[in-house]
Amino acid sequence: MAAVGVSDTIAALPAEVGWLRHISRLALKSVGSSPKCEMTRTDQTWRPPFEMADVMEEGMAEDITAGLLKPPHSSEHVQKLVVEYCEETSEHLLLTADGEPLLIARTNRDEGYAEIFIATGGDPPTMVGPAFKLTASSTVGRDGRDRYTFSLGTERCECCAYTPEVLLPIGGCKTCYRELAYIQHYDVNVGKGSIMCVEVDVPKLRADGSPECWCASSSTSPVRAGRSSENANDALRLVSVKPKWNAKVNGLTLDFYGRATKASVRNFQLAEAEAKAVAGAGKHSFLFGKTGDGTFVLDYKQPLSIVQAFAIALSSTDWS
Repeated sequence: MAAVGVSDTIAALPAEVGWLRHISRLALKSVGSSPKCEMTRTDQTWRPPFEMADVMEEGMAEDITAGLLKPPHSSEHVQKLVVEYCEETSEHLLLTADGEPLLIARTNRDEGYAEIFIATGGDPPTMVGPAFKLTASSTVGRDGRDRYTFSLGTERCECCAYTPEVLLPIGGCKTCYRELAYIQHYDVNVGKGSIMCVEVDVPKLRADGSPECWCASSSTSPVRAGRSSENANDALRLVSVKPKWNAKVNGLTLDFYGRATKASVRNFQLAEAEAKAVAGAGKHSFLFGKTGDGTFVLDYKQPLSIVQAFAIALSSTDWS
């Protein structure tokens, strides 16, 4: 099967939205106003959900967000995108290198969260969603330093939505919160300077390339709610690639391989912790760098998906 790129995934979204509407209409005809299907109904207005089963068999029942959760098909395949930031509206727009809009984020600083919408074309682009939410909070680490934390998730977990209730784990439900990434920021001194270090935990990848599912009841705190405390091996960790102090320029330096052309505190890279986050071309999994006023490049590869990479970039908005 041919690999599906970011543009292919986004181009398919309008069709998937149409199928979701079709499924919703069929569901309403099947179950009426009751939340559960009344299998004993005999009136002529009830229709068995065989049509829904056919749609699902064809793979059309997948949520429109599912395609945004899979990382690139190869560990060497780097996606190169562009982020535009409008300070007046506190909006970030994620685009392909050709200028095709992909995702839009709106930040609510007073409430401490950002909502991520799916762009569906147009000028200005129209939106579907919000599909994802990035929630901010602050804690104090074991080292006594302030840590700023962010949780990326969806208000509805498709891992549970299509699972029969009898097969759900005890306490499971069909309206749970799915966590997609857990991000921490903290200050670190490097040489005579200081940087904001980033640590990111994301679910490990399954054999088919999709991420493991972290989910919990939406009534619980979303921050770290989905992470299994009983299994420390259910996450992949990415950490900042640290710059080096350069005495000649009296400042910190880090090679961005020609991708970032402007100095900015928001320029940073991440690498898998197991690789010890050493600098080097091709060793990073994430690169975010400034190229102009309100314009940045965003490069990412496995184990990150497009929405995880975008959220990590969004978390640096208030760095100064």
